[in-house]
Amino acid sequence: MLSGYVYVDMTGRDVGGYVEDMKRAVSEKVELPTGYTLAWSGQYEFMQRAQERLKIFVLFYFTFKSVGGIWYLALLGYNMSISVWVGLIALAGVAPKPVR
Repeated sequence: MLSGYVYVDMTGRDVGGYVEDMKRAVSEKVELPTGYTLAWSGQYEFMQRAQERLKIFVLFYFTFKSVGGIWYLALLGYNMSISVWVGLIALAGVAPKPVR
């Protein structure tokens, strides 16, 4: 597949805000031909992944008042795959809730 890259070095702005502004500008001003796609990568992609992981931490904390399962996955170096998600969902189903 033929690829083209555009490198941007920005100063004085946050990565997320900059990319969101650029996405908006591109969607308003550029019409891609059929079969063409755009992908936003680099630090922005890493930031998106970190935000998704943070959401998982928050979800686990509010559900279990702990994120031990997530820390254990990180400690073992597991990637978040379908199998891991199935295990986490099973864990959520059998985890005892504190009785007050």
